[in-house]
Amino acid sequence: MSDFKRVMFEDWSLWIPMVSFGIFFMVFILISVRAVLINKTETDRLASLPLEESSPETLNPRQS
Repeated sequence: MSDFKRVMFEDWSLWIPMVSFGIFFMVFILISVRAVLINKTETDRLASLPLEESSPETLNPRQS
């Protein structure tokens, strides 16, 4: 009976890396397809978004 449990555990532990890689690969493909198919107006809108909010403290933090 203990041999059967050991075989089941070994089979189960081999699936974890394959499932993890599959999920990672699917997310990577989805993001890549979305990046390729994005239209010009959306890329212009995203490019014009500010990365940080401009304020006197963030423009020159060494003065404080």
